[in-house]
Amino acid sequence: DSQGQVINGYTLGAVIGYGSTSIIRLATASSGGVVACKIVKTQNTLASKKSALRKEAAIWASLSHEHILPLFSSHFSPLPASGLSYAFFFTLYCPAGTLFDILQNAKSQRRQDDSAAGGLNQDDAGMLFRQVVRGLRYMHTVVGYVHRDIKLENVLVDEQGHCRISDFGMARRIGSRSGHADNSSSDESDNLDDEEDDLEREDAGIVALTRTASLTIPSSSQIIPPPHYHILNRHLSLRRSSHSLHKSNTLPSRSRRRTTTDVSSDSPSQGKVQPGSLPYAAPELLMPPSLSLPSSQSHSRRLLDGVNPAQDIWALGVLLYVLLTGRFPFSDAFEPRLQMKILNGAYDIPPGIGRAAENVLRGCLSRSIRSRWTVDQVDEAGWGVG
Repeated sequence: DSQGQVINGYTLGAVIGYGSTSIIRLATASSGGVVACKIVKTQNTLASKKSALRKEAAIWASLSHEHILPLFSSHFSPLPASGLSYAFFFTLYCPAGTLFDILQNAKSQRRQDDSAAGGLNQDDAGMLFRQVVRGLRYMHTVVGYVHRDIKLENVLVDEQGHCRISDFGMARRIGSRSGHADNSSSDESDNLDDEEDDLEREDAGIVALTRTASLTIPSSSQIIPPPHYHILNRHLSLRRSSHSLHKSNTLPSRSRRRTTTDVSSDSPSQGKVQPGSLPYAAPELLMPPSLSLPSSQSHSRRLLDGVNPAQDIWALGVLLYVLLTGRFPFSDAFEPRLQMKILNGAYDIPPGIGRAAENVLRGCLSRSIRSRWTVDQVDEAGWGVG
């Protein structure tokens, strides 16, 4: 048990949650501030995994935005005797949990009130969605990164009610090679992007900087509640656990108008589904190599060969859809069939959401990379969602 252990000036506390490959603990800084600590354990023999964790720390430490979860400090601790290594990421403690938690608790409350279970109130959904869009706009247009794993579980809500994008293990530079790191020891090069070589050289300095970062937690008198603060209050009163994970990719559905996303000759030809949640995967990530484009279509090929922001935009559309309806636009318990539904691109338009929200969904969930909206377009149109 690590409780009480001091790591890099932080005293580890109780376990508050679990990720797919990590443990989340509370921690107390020397100043007395309470933070969250994500702990990832890996085997010393998996050089690619350790390298990927350091690159994640370097990328994360370079980000600074009100809708990005801040990294206060990181620490890497190899234990040769045990053959294990531990990575510690100290970050902002968000007691409200994730957007998935908030949605699930809202649905539970609605069932208790004998009303139809679905998504959030549209104004609330629109407010939360716009904050995620702003954080992603910063990543795409200011620092030039694609997140590549946008989903409800990777958006935390802080004690002020502000959305914070988290989990940057899959983030890559726009246009870099689309390979990804995994935990396989068969390929020590781990297919990381060309630009990550620069990050590796910068890594020691960036991580050292985060280790000395000061922690400032605002007092209650400094906190100005946002317009959607009532969601947070309602959620905290219902909350029974600090972290939730997806149990299923299907949620209660209602009748919908059906639409098919546009198809064009420049439809993406290749790509591989990255580790993460399949219901959020853009269709270009599911296209088999056998459908590759002819080399004459050079522009379309360039869109596919490098990491493209369009995959984040598709995931944004899925996220908005779930916030509005409480279910995924594409769902099936059988994954191959789910992939085919995503590739087919047919989904139901939620009734009564208004033309502006419909346009945002269509812009995000366009099967064509070239016609899919940019994050700037989503941000500009997002005010019409709710």
